[in-house]
This record gives sequence, structure tokens and C-alpha cells, in this order.
Amino acid sequence: MKYKWFLLLVLFCKIPAPALAQCQLIFDGSPCLGDTIYFFGAPNGTNHKFDFNVEGTKTGVYSTSYVFKTAGAKTVTYTSTVNGSACTSSVNLVIHAKPVVVFSLRSPTTQCFENNLFCFRDSSYSAQGTYLVDEEITSNDGQVFQFKNPKTPKDFCFSVKDERSIISELYIKLEDNNGCVFYDTLEKIGTVREKIGARFTRTSPKNPDCDSTAVTLNNLSRISTNNVKTVRWDFGDGKQSNAWGPTLKHTFKSVGTFATQLL
Repeated sequence: MKYKWFLLLVLFCKIPAPALAQCQLIFDGSPCLGDTIYFFGAPNGTNHKFDFNVEGTKTGVYSTSYVFKTAGAKTVTYTSTVNGSACTSSVNLVIHAKPVVVFSLRSPTTQCFENNLFCFRDSSYSAQGTYLVDEEITSNDGQVFQFKNPKTPKDFCFSVKDERSIISELYIKLEDNNGCVFYDTLEKIGTVREKIGARFTRTSPKNPDCDSTAVTLNNLSRISTNNVKTVRWDFGDGKQSNAWGPTLKHTFKSVGTFATQLL
């Protein structure tokens, strides 16, 4: 009988200890320098506090965001009170530095549209221990150049296709093997003078004589007269004119075929 009472006493004394409060910390976002990372704690808790590796803190909310200002290993600690009990959770992150864009122009900054060619030395690079997986270069006239697993330094050249007078710009996107993406804009890299676009039409009125032909020439060139330094009409019969027009008259006084040019 004594044995039975002893056994009952042992069983009675095995009272389970209170369970510790649980508050899991999760995050979402790219662990890259300068990118926003979102953190989520316990929505049913109180007294929330986030400690971002002693770089900053946030209190009073169970979810927040943070942008790390330096690269390297980081520990984010979250504390809260759940069901009256304090709880702590943390996550370890490695914040990666982003690639760096380095372009240097190796051609004249001002060029005529005809045969224009802008060339650069591309010395862009990624952080130590990483490598570039994608490079995309877009010009402000809509051209897109893409390079997979680019090796730098390298030379990059392109020609402006827009016939209007423009100041050329490049928009560059770099991505490394950590998924870190960096965007940069190269502004006012050069000026392309408007394409001359010289062209004209002609009308032939009634010939003044049987051995002559009178024509009217209409200058339809797209370039503005303000951007024209010199103009020359070559009528092909040995005669020339430096008048812009837009309307000129000329009489061919001999028989033959004449190639008229606007230069």
C-alpha cells in the first residue's frame, strides 16, 4: 500500500512547465546594398522591437522595412511579448555590394549624323568574389544592347540612329551572380548634329525656246537654315548657285541629260 501512494505522489508532482512564447522573424527582399528588405514578426504580439545590427531600430510595429547602408554580415533581432511572455528571434543576413558602372568616352563628343560612332571603354565590375551575369545598355534613341556574362574591361561602340539633332544618353543595367542589380545613367555623353537630309523636287514649265528647258526647284531639305554653313546647287550644266531657296529657277540652254545636285 505504501508503494502505491509513493507512485501516485510521483505522478502528481510531474506538472509540465509553461511553454515559451514563440515569435518567428521572417524577411522578404533582395539582400543587396541599397535595396529595401521587409521584416515580419508576431502579429498577435505587443512591445515589438527590431534591431538592425545596431545600425538602426524600429519599435511599435510587428512588420517593417529597412535599407542597409553597409555591406557584410548582419544580424537582425526581433523582440516582442506574446501571451504575456517575452520572446526573441533573429535572422542572419549577408548584404552584398552592388556592381559598379565605369564608362569612359573614347570618341569625339560632337559628331555629324552621317557615320557617327560613339565608343567607350567599359571597365564596369562587380564586388570581390562575385561576377557579372548580365549587362544591358539602352540608348535614348531606343537601341538596346545586351551582353550575357560580360567580361570587362571591353570596348563598346554604337551609332545614333535618330536623324534629329540630339544629346545622346545611355541607360545601363548591371546584374551579378547574387542577383544584385545596379542602374546608372550616362548623361550628355555627346551631341549628334541633325542629318542634313538634302532633297528637292522640280517642275518644268513650258520651254521658252526649243533648245532650252526652264525648271523650278523646291528645296525640301529637313535641316534648318540656322544649322547650315554652306549650300551649293550644282545643275550639271556647268552652272552653280549658293542660294538656299526654298524656290529656285534655272534654265538649261543646251540639249542633254543633266544631273542636278544639292550639296
